[in-house]
Amino acid sequence: MARLCACIAVVLLHTTGRTIYAYGTVGDLSFGVANFLNSATRWCVPVFVMISGALALSKPINDSGAFLWRRTQTILIPLIVWSGVYLGWRVRYYNEPFSWEWAGREVLATTPYYHLYFLFLIAGLYAFAQAFAAMVHSLSERQSTVLALGVTGIASLTAVTSGLGSNAFTHFIPYIGYIILGAVLAKHPWPLKYVLPGFLIAIVSATALTAMLVKIYGPMGRWGLYFHTYFSPTVIIMSISAFCILMQIPWTTKLTPLVATLAPLTLGVYLIHPMLLEWLRWQWTAYFPEMLQPALDIPVSFTLVLMLSALLVFMGRKIPLFRRAF
Repeated sequence: MARLCACIAVVLLHTTGRTIYAYGTVGDLSFGVANFLNSATRWCVPVFVMISGALALSKPINDSGAFLWRRTQTILIPLIVWSGVYLGWRVRYYNEPFSWEWAGREVLATTPYYHLYFLFLIAGLYAFAQAFAAMVHSLSERQSTVLALGVTGIASLTAVTSGLGSNAFTHFIPYIGYIILGAVLAKHPWPLKYVLPGFLIAIVSATALTAMLVKIYGPMGRWGLYFHTYFSPTVIIMSISAFCILMQIPWTTKLTPLVATLAPLTLGVYLIHPMLLEWLRWQWTAYFPEMLQPALDIPVSFTLVLMLSALLVFMGRKIPLFRRAF
């Protein structure tokens, strides 16, 4: 269920992004609502990483070859397929000139498209998962938690001082703290009496601070969206809190069949939804320009993109040739 919630959150985050970047051309109310929704969903990627930690590091990894083989099929095939798809999308619809040098440079920078960095960072974390699992199971809960928070804190400081310059081989490094936290907190989640207030305070703080900084620097300035970055203090607190909350919610058993059906679709939905979101907005621009108003665009586009993405992934997974791409 945590994976489903994170998937829904990431689609909402990307849907509201257009209004965030349109600051100054949209009304204050529209920007404020979009900023709140965007701030409130910033936990999605860190929680995805923490879920990976909870699953991959739940016990020592004795056979690293078998572990890497299973994870490679899960990550590497979609990474190759969707990097090609989105590079082709950019050439076809954004008229970017193709060359193999350009394609290689974009892949090395983890930027075939803005969301595909996630596959590169997960692949990097899995490559060292055996070492992370050994650390988690040889250290006490307290030691593992301190280690993970320390690594995440260093990543946060790095983001402030110099930015997280990275490539396909190093993008995972700042997320090491999150994957270790996922393994530790899955077994020992922090009490709800602490994480619920922490979650709400982090959302309110991120919303207010982002509104202030965007007003000063604009959404494209270096500091404008700092409190939306995955290593800002607000998002670190929000992510840890969200994960602990999701681990402790007593989900009703009536949802089990639905979750079992939808959970395998989450990676595919993550991969395909930016393409559908852009396509849908092109339709709004061409035929229904009034739908680009944030009050209509955010709820309608979010709902349609989420439903269409899930449907296409569900159908694609039924076709043997396409199944491993999702």
